[in-house]
Formats: sequence, C-alpha cells, structure tokens
Amino acid sequence: MAILPSQKNRLFELITAAGYSPVEFKWSPALPIRLTYAGPRAAELSYWFDFGEGSCEMVPGGSSPLETRQSPSWFHVESIFKTWLVNVRREVEAPDLWADVERLRAIVKADIAKEVEHGDLPLVGAEREQFVAALNQVRGLLDTHTELTANQLEAMRSSIDRLEESSRSVSRKDLLLIVLGNVAAPVFSQVLTVAHAQWLLMQLIHALTAVRVLAEP
Repeated sequence: MAILPSQKNRLFELITAAGYSPVEFKWSPALPIRLTYAGPRAAELSYWFDFGEGSCEMVPGGSSPLETRQSPSWFHVESIFKTWLVNVRREVEAPDLWADVERLRAIVKADIAKEVEHGDLPLVGAEREQFVAALNQVRGLLDTHTELTANQLEAMRSSIDRLEESSRSVSRKDLLLIVLGNVAAPVFSQVLTVAHAQWLLMQLIHALTAVRVLAEP
C-alpha cells in the first residue's frame, strides 16, 4: 500500500505518544513499505512493521513472533500499529530471567569450589554498610510495583529484613543460602507470584555480588 505524507506524520505522532523517540525507528528504502525498530537492543531483536495491501505484518506479535492482521482501512492500520508499539515495548523491556538463572548457577558453582577473597566470614564494616545500602535500594524498588497487594509487599519486606539481620552474623555462603531459601520460599506458599519472587531474588543476587559476597567465576 502507498502511504501519504500526512499518514506518515500520524505514525510519527503515535510513536511519540507511546513514549518513544522517532529516531528509534527507520523506514525501509525499498518495498515492502516497512518501519523498523532501531532503538535499544535493535540488532538483537530485529523488530519491524510492514504496511501491506489490506493487511499488516508485525514482529513481534501479540502472542507469537510474527503476526498478520487484516487492515481494510487506515483506521485499522493505526490501531494495529499502536498494538505493535506496545508489543515492542513489552519485549525490549522484558528481563532475561533465564540468563539470570545461568549467571546465578555459575556464581553458586564458583562459590562452592573456592573460598571468597576474604574467607567465609560475616560481612563487617564498610562491606556490610554497602550491602545494607543495596538492600535499601531494593526496598525502594518495591514501592514502584503498584500492582502488588499489601500482603505481597509485606512478605517481600520481611524477607529483606531477615536477610539484613542475618548479614550481621552468618558467613557469606550461609547468607547466599538464606537468599535462596527465605526469598524463594514464598513462591511455594503462594504468598508471591513466581514473577515477583524471581524479580526480588535477582535484585538480591545483584546486591550480594556488588559487595563480593559471592565469588565470581
């Protein structure tokens, strides 16, 4: 399909209204008429929107990598395009939880295989202060998750409080076990959703790594 200059301008408006910068997208110089996502992670993800005759193709789709939708009028094209912008945002901002799991697996393996630089002792002095500061950052992040219930927030805060208290006396390796136990346990008691527990666990793992509680491989 041919796109009028005014219609391209409308797409420009939809892009900015969705919170993107127009420089994050570029037009293909050849057919098919295609707008490609060129923002963060573009080379890795390869997302695009094709304007066809009576239909549009988009990557990513709503529930599949590629989706085709009928577009008998420009009104339908706009609606589909807005959906694509939402899909792109969803995928670009999605954390790679499996990569975090593999990273955690490597860290735990290395920690078991060798002692950390300062020996398997409790955190002390500035080291523990840095760790507590990292936990406070996690506490602040909890407040941004407005979809959580009061019970979920309380369960997460209690887990962080227990971890901070334990860091006063337990060894580094035991501190890791407490993170894996006290944070992951609510998943099985159905206090937290799996996604929320995974998010909190990864935040705490990053906090532990920041102060060399864990031995990097």
